[in-house]
Amino acid sequence: MLSSVHLMAHAMGKRMVHRMTKPFLIPLLYLSLFLLSDGMGRTLSHPAVIAAAALFYTVGDILLLDKGFWHLFAGALSFAIGHGFMSAAFLLDSFSPIALLIGIVIFAIPFAMYMRKVLRKRPGHLWRFVAYGSSVYAYAIAIAASFSTGHLFSSCASLAGVVMFGISDSRIVYNLVKHRSTSDFTIMWTYLAANVLLASALLMR
Repeated sequence: MLSSVHLMAHAMGKRMVHRMTKPFLIPLLYLSLFLLSDGMGRTLSHPAVIAAAALFYTVGDILLLDKGFWHLFAGALSFAIGHGFMSAAFLLDSFSPIALLIGIVIFAIPFAMYMRKVLRKRPGHLWRFVAYGSSVYAYAIAIAASFSTGHLFSSCASLAGVVMFGISDSRIVYNLVKHRSTSDFTIMWTYLAANVLLASALLMR
């Protein structure tokens, strides 16, 4: 419900509402994951790792409420750490060397396209866009490496989630380097979809 309010606030230009709701999106989503898992009698693997990922995503959301180099830098760093914890939550359950190699090759294509677009614009502080793009590429590879036929639906949901994360994050960068303009509404619904898919994948494991 809060996600719907947040997205509607973006669509209607209600800046104060979307600023007030944003810090609560990830905590409520992952709280729902823990409560649903408990209600279903299912034990989540590595709950502390999942909670850490949610914490860093929340900190990133709060930092990115305001613009400016250091807010963006700290927010991106927080998200990169969150990606690392989320990767660990999946990799600690399953790991496939073959899926890892396939992930490296397949996700190299969108990463190369991202790098081409960013490098063409020659933005200031180019390194930060390269570093964060690399962290999302590593995130995608890690999720791919956790692919398991024993957790087929979970694996497909997690792959879809990391793809949505890549779409959302790349649109933020494209806005910053003035490659293209994407609305905050689009960025936020893809971000929320990414987290819903990843949370669903964790629940299905």
